[in-house]
Amino acid sequence: MKVLFDVSTLGLAHYSPNLKTGIFRVVENLARGLHASPDCDAIFCASLCNHGNCRDYLDRQKELEGYRLSQPGNFLSSLYDFMEPLRFRMSMLNQRGWKVPLKRFYQAGKNNADPIDRKDLSAADIFHSPFLAVPEQIIRNRKVQKFITIHDLIPFIFPEYCSPLTVDHMKSIFSSIKSDTFVICVSEATRQDFLAHVPQFDPAMSLVVPLAASNHFYFCSEGNRILETRKKYGIPDGSRYFLALSTLSPHKNFERIIKSFIHLLKQERAGDLYLVIAGAGGLSRQSVCQEIENSDHLAGRIILTGYLPEEDLSPLYSGALAFLFPSLYEGFGLPPLEAMKCGTPVITSNSSSLPEVVGEAAIKIDPRDEDALCQAMLDLSNNEDLRNRYSNLSLKRAKLFSWGKTIEGHLMAYRKALHN
Repeated sequence: MKVLFDVSTLGLAHYSPNLKTGIFRVVENLARGLHASPDCDAIFCASLCNHGNCRDYLDRQKELEGYRLSQPGNFLSSLYDFMEPLRFRMSMLNQRGWKVPLKRFYQAGKNNADPIDRKDLSAADIFHSPFLAVPEQIIRNRKVQKFITIHDLIPFIFPEYCSPLTVDHMKSIFSSIKSDTFVICVSEATRQDFLAHVPQFDPAMSLVVPLAASNHFYFCSEGNRILETRKKYGIPDGSRYFLALSTLSPHKNFERIIKSFIHLLKQERAGDLYLVIAGAGGLSRQSVCQEIENSDHLAGRIILTGYLPEEDLSPLYSGALAFLFPSLYEGFGLPPLEAMKCGTPVITSNSSSLPEVVGEAAIKIDPRDEDALCQAMLDLSNNEDLRNRYSNLSLKRAKLFSWGKTIEGHLMAYRKALHN
């Protein structure tokens, strides 16, 4: 079967490396899996018309050697290919000011700039957008089977935690979902949220395909590698640390993590404990920094690393006492699974999709209960046997998820659509 797969997200992250987070890894692994599958003739496309950035990224990937990228040769598509990096930069610099009237004018013209070569579209069986809205060119086509992935509904459930740009993005995704669109959800919790938000949608057109942690994540047993990484980010020799890693968004609950950690330090007077917060900036970065400042003399026990390159993630996960992820809401929650693949004990939430991911292999708490989070950290910091138990459970649980299974889940969904 011929599959048009939208890799616009890879081009965006190639242009702006701080976007190489969870969604980027998902799209990257799907692209690699579909490209390698003997059951799938994958043609990549770019619904954002950012073909240049996508090609720059794809050309550097050995796993994608021999790829095909569909790109129309007409003037309008070439013009938007040239303008897209500028548009993206403007939207990042001034999200509100970009809205009116320039955004509407830009988007109106772009809707007429077909991002996919017509010959490739006429030969395709499947179109799949793993993150972005289905483009108008695809919506108009009645032959191709349409797929879109829904990762979460945070902009609708917690709009106060999202930027106007993010809310607009989610609205555009949902407006592009028609009655003939198959919706792949990354967890059953997300599927239920989606169906509740769109009650008129046929449940038979929605299905669940779980994600997996990238092969970049592994249990790092190299002491020197862990020591080098600790030194790189200023984690003192001989100290122990909890790790919290994610975009600094409000729903990730970093302020409660900091409060619980500070409470633990005051209660136990543990001179060797540190909290390492890793990840790119977000809407709550300022409040996170303010919470650290409010810690007074204990502020030095909290280390902000900023964005981490992939090669440093596994050593940092593996060297941690535990990974903290008490998120208020997750569509799937890749970071806990990444930590588990590194053999790190996990403390996470007992809500949304997270119990589906961690099973019984993690300590699950109410994400709004600071005392429960503090107690879980205390238990793991004081009990080596408990840490070893959850470390072993983490490694076993992580083996249940693989990109091979995720790719096969997508191929099965495509086959089902073609045989309906």
